[in-house]
Amino acid sequence: VGFQNSGPREVIPEALQRTKTTPITGGANISYDITDEFTVYAAYGHSFRAPTTGVSLPQGITADLVRTNSEKTDSFELGVKGKILDGRLNYSVAGFYQKFDGYIRRFEGIYWRSAADPSGQGFFGFNYNGDAEVKGIEGSLDGRVSDNWDIGLSASYAKARYKSARLPCNDFAGTGTPNQTGAPKITGSGNVSYCASSGRISETPDFGFNANTEIRFPAGGITPYVAAVFSYRPGFFSDTVQYDYQDRALLNTFVGVRDADDRWSFTLFARNLLNQKKITNISLGNAAINSILAAAGGGAYNSGYRTVNVMNPREFGATVGFNF
Repeated sequence: VGFQNSGPREVIPEALQRTKTTPITGGANISYDITDEFTVYAAYGHSFRAPTTGVSLPQGITADLVRTNSEKTDSFELGVKGKILDGRLNYSVAGFYQKFDGYIRRFEGIYWRSAADPSGQGFFGFNYNGDAEVKGIEGSLDGRVSDNWDIGLSASYAKARYKSARLPCNDFAGTGTPNQTGAPKITGSGNVSYCASSGRISETPDFGFNANTEIRFPAGGITPYVAAVFSYRPGFFSDTVQYDYQDRALLNTFVGVRDADDRWSFTLFARNLLNQKKITNISLGNAAINSILAAAGGGAYNSGYRTVNVMNPREFGATVGFNF
C-alpha cells in the first residue's frame, strides 16, 4: 500500500494571517511630599497587548480559537509611603484597580473536534480573551531595625476575577462548568466547549504574605549570621480544575559566616524546613489512555488518578562563595 504525503497545510485563514494595530498607550502619575518622611501619590496607566495567533493549530477550527482579539488595560493606583525610626524603616501602602478589556490567557488540554472532519479531534491549548478586573491593596515594611538586624515584610490582597466571560473549557458532562466526567465530547455546536466564568484569572489565592530577616554577629574580621525567608498563601478553590487547594507555608533558613569585606562566605541552608507536602497543580480529570478512541466508541483505560505537581521536599545543603 503506497502512502503519499500531501505536505503541510495552511490552517490560518488568510484574513487572520496579518495583524495591524495602532494603539495609544501611556500614563500619568503625581506625588506630593507632605513632609520629608511622608509622601502621597496617584498613578494611572493605559496599556495594550496585540492579538496572539496560535502555532501548529488543529485544522478546521473557528477564528476565535485561531487568533485572539487585542487586550486593553486601564490601571489606577493610590498610595502613601514614608519612613519611621529616623529613616531606619521604610513603609508603603497602596490600593489599586485594574480593568481588562479582553484579558488574554492560555487554556491547556482543551478537547477539540473538527466540524468538517469527524476524525479530526484531540486535546490542544488555546489562547482566549475574557473581560476581567482586579481590585486590591498591598503594603510593605522593610529596613534596618538595628545596625545588625534587617527585616522585610510584605502582604497583598488582590481579587482578580473574570466578568461573566465565555471561555474554552472541557465540559464532557454538559453541565456548563469545567469537568472531564465520561468520554470526551463537545457541549454546544462549536469546535470546543465553552463555559461561563466569573472565576479567577489565574491559579493563585487572593492573599499573599512574605517575610525575610537577617541577623548578623560581627566578630573581628568575620561576620556570622542567621537568615530566614518565609512565604504564606492560603487555600482557595479553583474553578478551572474544580479543586480545593490547601494553604502553603514555605520556610527557608540559612546559617553562615562571611568575611567582613564579603570576599568569601560559607552557608548551611534548609529549604522547606516545615516539610510541607502540598499540591501546587492538579489536572481537571483523571489521567487516561486512548481517551480520544473512547470518544469514537472504542475502549480506554482510566487510571483513576489525577496528575499533580507537588512542593519540593525538605532539603539540607551547604554553599561556599568567593568574590574576586
